[in-house]
Amino acid sequence: MIMQAKAAYKEKAFVRRWRQSGFTLVEMAIVMVIFGIVFAVAAQLYEQRLRFLRAENTKTAISNANQLLAEYVENFGRYPCPASLEAWPDSPVQAVRDLYGVESDCTDTTTVAPAGGVDPTEGYAVVWGERNVAYFDRTVNPPVRVPAAGEAPVRVRIGALPFKNLNMEESEAYDGYHQRLLYAVVEPLAVQKTFFASAGAIDVENEEDTSLLEPAASAHFIILSAGENGAGAYDRRGARRPCLATSEESENCNFEADAKFRFAETGTSDHGDAATYDDSISYRFEGDMPMWETSGPTGDALLKTVGDIGIGSVAAADHPAEDLQVDGTVIVRADSNGDKGQIEAETICEFTSGSTNCFTSEVIAGDLSNGKGLVCPPGQFMTGIQNGGAVCTNEIKVMCPSGYVTGIDNNGELICGTPPPGCPSTSKSVCTGGPTGILSAASHGELRTVTLPTDPGNPGGTRSLTFQCQNGTWAHYSTSGNSCSCTPQPPTPVQGPCEGGGGCNGTFDGYQIKTTSVECPSGQTKTTWDVSNCSCNPGGTKTYYYDCPSGFNKGRKSRKVNWTCSAQYTTIGYCVPETQSPIDDPNNPCRCEPEAPVSLTPVSCPLGLSGSIPQERQFVCPNGPDQPGTTTITPDATDPAVIAAHCGCSASPPYDDIRHDCPIGYSGTRTYTVTSTCDISDPLNPVVVTETLKSDDCVVDPLPPGTWTVVGGASGAVSPQVSLGAPCTLGETPPPRICMDGGTPKGCACQ
Repeated sequence: MIMQAKAAYKEKAFVRRWRQSGFTLVEMAIVMVIFGIVFAVAAQLYEQRLRFLRAENTKTAISNANQLLAEYVENFGRYPCPASLEAWPDSPVQAVRDLYGVESDCTDTTTVAPAGGVDPTEGYAVVWGERNVAYFDRTVNPPVRVPAAGEAPVRVRIGALPFKNLNMEESEAYDGYHQRLLYAVVEPLAVQKTFFASAGAIDVENEEDTSLLEPAASAHFIILSAGENGAGAYDRRGARRPCLATSEESENCNFEADAKFRFAETGTSDHGDAATYDDSISYRFEGDMPMWETSGPTGDALLKTVGDIGIGSVAAADHPAEDLQVDGTVIVRADSNGDKGQIEAETICEFTSGSTNCFTSEVIAGDLSNGKGLVCPPGQFMTGIQNGGAVCTNEIKVMCPSGYVTGIDNNGELICGTPPPGCPSTSKSVCTGGPTGILSAASHGELRTVTLPTDPGNPGGTRSLTFQCQNGTWAHYSTSGNSCSCTPQPPTPVQGPCEGGGGCNGTFDGYQIKTTSVECPSGQTKTTWDVSNCSCNPGGTKTYYYDCPSGFNKGRKSRKVNWTCSAQYTTIGYCVPETQSPIDDPNNPCRCEPEAPVSLTPVSCPLGLSGSIPQERQFVCPNGPDQPGTTTITPDATDPAVIAAHCGCSASPPYDDIRHDCPIGYSGTRTYTVTSTCDISDPLNPVVVTETLKSDDCVVDPLPPGTWTVVGGASGAVSPQVSLGAPCTLGETPPPRICMDGGTPKGCACQ
């Protein structure tokens, strides 16, 4: 009995210990709490890392855009015009897709008026600049001052970054939050013929409303990211998020009022609420453009400018009309050695931009004392240059007998003709079977327009036809308005697959509904898209390839782009770079490989020497395949030893030069033999020119007859006596002779 009791006791103890070997509910709860804390901390750290990467990506995108805009203005003499904010690449309308990432036309100053917000058709906004400026419009000749009366506000255009014109990847035009970078620029600075560096008119202020620029409101352009909160930002489909009404950054969201932007400390808010400032801004103004730079081993200073250079008056200095315009006197002085101070020009042209009506400078470089150079005798007018000399006439008459000038020939003569006939009044219709209108009579070249209803083919519509009078016949010029016929079409929905993931090989699930209708009398087709049933699938990768850096002639760089879905909009996907900068293509890395020499066109010898210098170009890699190489051109055509080896003396043969240089009192000519000699052993020595008098054909000028004229009293006069007023021979110098003047003896001389 005792043994059985003990065995039973041991069995119960074993069961109890086995049951207590697992976790209790309390222990499981503690473990879950610990795991929750660990995951919460890890999730918070991961979110902070993502926020940091988005901010850094935004800084990189803005910095890259700023640098590309600076390079663009140096290459093209202007900034690019902003692109549409509302165009998107997957739009079903081709015209909308064509506007995506492409600059608009900043010479168009009438389509979109200032202070009207973003135009729904053009996709950009226009506001007035914050500073009054004036410039010269050089699209016309002569240039026209804008505004004509003095300084006035200029237009500022606000849109998207034109990444295609800047040769950027599409993803580089977006910030780290997948929002479009905003780009605003002063319109005259986006047109080459109106660009001038002092025309900035955009202002950037801090949170205390103080301008950050000197002078104020002098920024050329603005690049803006709406930051993490995305207030006022445009997404890839051209949709805009709402602005924050109470925030320091609300100034950056207003496209209707002014060209003023806010650059505040991140996180500041003048209202104390959650609407804090998180925008990022970059800008450039005149002070960012260096005027001078050094070049070469001597450190010579070179004027570096974009556009034209003006010196002199205010109009020329601020608004030059040519590549180099000088208003005033140009003085060139010799340096301390006295061997400079000359102005050199190959040709001299008329004052017209791009003129080809030119002549060589040697034509006017002759010696006037020897009867050369461009000069006409007194009382005559120079009408041209012919055979190296001036063409002189006594008078100039420019007219046509008929009074009608049709042109000027190559000799500068007028081409005369009769005026082309005009067009009589006539009736025209804009649609077949429709009413007719009257075109009034017009002269050659004039335009006339008739506007009529399109009824019956398109009731309620109007159509305009413009005609031009050409040599007595009306010719069609342009058409505007509604079409002659229009058939309305009610909204027709069509279900189809969701559009694919663009250039990153992404996909969508579900379906979209396309609804199309035709409205009359405009005849325009209206299309709407319903993508609410579409969903985005992450995944898909595409590789982009890029050129290697300068100095590497083989290989390429690559960058992978992944397709991911937006956390906010499941129907929208984005291309996310795997790395921030391209890396060497593993299959074709960047490297330097020497290239065989290539012969170039021989270089002509310097002025005064004959012959040419052969050259060849070769790409070399002095530091191996992993270091950049250089292109060399050999030999150096400026090396005196190279010139001496390939060039010879080009002295001209002797010739006779006849000159009218007789002394005063003589007439005729002298003939000189001009000989040029040079040292064949050293072609760098200058040619020596000698002149030898060959013949002297000067003769004494004949003297005209004179008369005996009273020169004083008789004292000192000697006989013989002469008659006052009688003829005599000039040139003789005897003492005064005695002559009788009214019975009084006087002294007379031959004059």
